Formats: sequence, structure tokens, C-alpha cells
Amino acid sequence: MIIMLISMSFSIFTYKGATLELNRIERIQRVRHPFPTFPGIEPEIIEETKDRIALTLALINLIILGASGSAGYFLAGKTLKPISEMLDDQKKFVSDASHELRTPLTSMKTEIEVALKEKNLNLKNIVEKVSKKFEKQIKEKDIILKLELKKAEAYGNETALEELASILLDNAIKYSSKSGKVIIKTDQYAKIHSHYEK
Repeated sequence: MIIMLISMSFSIFTYKGATLELNRIERIQRVRHPFPTFPGIEPEIIEETKDRIALTLALINLIILGASGSAGYFLAGKTLKPISEMLDDQKKFVSDASHELRTPLTSMKTEIEVALKEKNLNLKNIVEKVSKKFEKQIKEKDIILKLELKKAEAYGNETALEELASILLDNAIKYSSKSGKVIIKTDQYAKIHSHYEK
């Protein structure tokens, strides 16, 4: 568009300049040869010359339009090619990544579903098992450990539940004073409570 605007502006300027020059030549000839017998340049020839100039400039503009359009299309293709390739690479990466992630996620989902279907994870048994691991710390700190346990079924991974019980018991022992009391409770709603008394 910019090239066409420049070209058309230049053509209009050229056409006006050429027609002004032809009119000037015609006036000079009339002044130099005022007699009607002098043939001079016929007005038809001047008009025909103006038309030819206009036609030539129009053809030049059409050629420039075609050339600039073709060049623009070619350059746009060259410019957009790396962007298009980058987008294709990105799509391929996303597709590959989603495929690679889908497999481990599916297996994890299956493991979680199996773990959640296990109904033999009794919190009472888990807390009793974990509390035995802390017997040495309890003796060293001279703490009374009181377990108030009710049978409560939990749905989940046994190892993870043991870790949770260990963290609760460890914190309770760590923050209780010497000769204090740590109470661990489980209830029928599958909850573990721990607190300590100084």
C-alpha cells in the first residue's frame, strides 16, 4: 500500500508536470508566431500526448502494483515460515508431552484407586504400630503416652497413614515437657488427634 501510494503520488506529479510543460510549449509557440497561417502544434496532438502520458503512467503503476504484491507475498511467506515451523514444533511438543504424561498418570490413578478400595486400613492398628517405634524417645523424655484408640476403618495408603501418625506423634513428643503426657486418640470417624500436657 505504501509503495502504491508513493507510486501514484509520483505519477500524478509527473503527469501534472508533463501537461504543464506541453501547455507552456503551446503558449510559447502562439506568442512567437501569432499569425494564423503558422501551423504550430495542433491541439489534438497535445491532448493525444497527454492521454499517452496518462496511459503510460497507469501501466507503470500496474506493473509496480503487481511486482510489489508478488514481492510482498514472497517476503511474507519467508517471514512467516519460521513462525509456522515454531508453532508446528510447539504442537508436536505438547502432543508428545501429553502422551508421555498420560501413561504415568494413568498408572498412578490405578494405584490410588486400588489403595482407596482397600478397607483393611484400621487406624487403631496403625497408631499402635507407630507408637512402638517411639518407645525409646518416650522413655528418654520420661513422657506418659496414653492411647485412646477406637477401631476406625480408613481408606488410603497404609504407608502414608503410618507416616502421618509418625509425624503427629513425633511433634507431640518433641514439644511436650519432660514428664509430660502425650495423648493419641482415634475415633469412629477415622480421625487422629494428638495433644500433649505439660
